[in-house]
Amino acid sequence: MTMVDVGGFRLSLSCSGEGCPQVVLISGSGAIAATWELVQSGISRFARVCAYDRAGFGASDLGPIPSTISDRAEQLCLLLKNAGLKSPYLLVGMSYGGLIARAFHYQYSEKVCGIAMIDALEESFVYRPEFAERVARGRDEILANVRKARFGLMHLWLLKHREVALPETFSDVSKRQFRASFARLKFWKAVLDDADSVPRSESVVRKFGSLGDLPLAVLRHGKDDPSLVLPTMT
Repeated sequence: MTMVDVGGFRLSLSCSGEGCPQVVLISGSGAIAATWELVQSGISRFARVCAYDRAGFGASDLGPIPSTISDRAEQLCLLLKNAGLKSPYLLVGMSYGGLIARAFHYQYSEKVCGIAMIDALEESFVYRPEFAERVARGRDEILANVRKARFGLMHLWLLKHREVALPETFSDVSKRQFRASFARLKFWKAVLDDADSVPRSESVVRKFGSLGDLPLAVLRHGKDDPSLVLPTMT
């Protein structure tokens, strides 16, 4: 893991493998780079692949707030540049990360050679009333968790709920990393800013337009539940 300055704060980056193009894994809201550990391990057998903690998540610093989806794409571009990772990039966006991948292509299309979307948010869906209502309901709980994290109560909640659901494919190290991130105030501030960035970015997101002849792969897990990943606590 390497900490890379992106203009006043640092993002955590983990790369493995060799080859071209560079595969860049972009996490959804509330996810950390370790989420990709099995995917990264598999891709590293035939390509250079990098996962990173977006601002506020995992080992990364909390970035400027409020911010937009375009800001997240700019942060990623600076991260790759300052880490010495040359284009072209094959972007892999999961959930909310799909919007970042689209913004990155919109802003830096000459650097992108392909996009893969995994259960990704799609720009025409996120501005439908039903999605906005869903995010609004989740936002109230996120705000409550921001207040609890500010007073250290998320640590107590994790002690009480050691069985908090995490994918069985996570290694013990990754589970510890996620739980540590989940308890921090910066994590919940970043989750809140992710939720707020969607309406804040509408004017730009609606300009994304067609990908043209850019190679695109779309993967879905099979359940009709295309929603923003908003970690919650009960």
